[in-house]
Amino acid sequence: TLDSFQRIGMSENEMYFAIGQQVAKAQMQDMLDTAILALEAALDGQASQEHPDAGAILSVEDLITGLSKMGDAGGQIIQWVQHSKSMYDLMADAVTNAIDSPASMVVIDGNVPSLGRPILVRDAAALVRDMTTDQYITLGLVENAAVVQLDGPPTVLVRLVEGLDNIVVSHQSEWNFVLSLKGMSWDETNGGASPTDTALGVSTNWDQVATDDKNLPGVHIRTL
Repeated sequence: TLDSFQRIGMSENEMYFAIGQQVAKAQMQDMLDTAILALEAALDGQASQEHPDAGAILSVEDLITGLSKMGDAGGQIIQWVQHSKSMYDLMADAVTNAIDSPASMVVIDGNVPSLGRPILVRDAAALVRDMTTDQYITLGLVENAAVVQLDGPPTVLVRLVEGLDNIVVSHQSEWNFVLSLKGMSWDETNGGASPTDTALGVSTNWDQVATDDKNLPGVHIRTL
């Protein structure tokens, strides 16, 4: 409501600034989730890059098997992207397999759980696959696996709405961005020129153009 801004002494310009901050955050989250959605779909369609361990929770061994899908290019995987549930499972696996020192102190090498690679934890819908039981996706990505580029500044419309119990401030925003995946091409005939999230999440809408699977975005690991 308009008076909620006035009660805290916020000026009109400050109100617009606060709305702008919300829009910027929503825009970044949307671009990240869209990139994850596209990467999951594209890699899910590449059998050579998949490690399905559907009967167990994520472990360090699963990450190693995932890396092996890249063969001698496994070192090109520089980033893990996973759901928080998978991240906590990975931490628990590291504790279970901790190394006992001679002084009987439990020591966990911080590099072991993620094999020395940073983990981006995001509870994105694309990283959860609901079958008989929930299954979770972990992506191992190479550099520039996905590139997201804004196509101009966002458009933000703000207006006052009357006729309700209180005068309210309404805002609507939209933005455009270009998404590209390494070694993949978007099938515009099947997926459309301005695809919806549903279309982006269809594996067959992404076509491999790289002749070598090692030049794809990375690997796809599926666990409980």
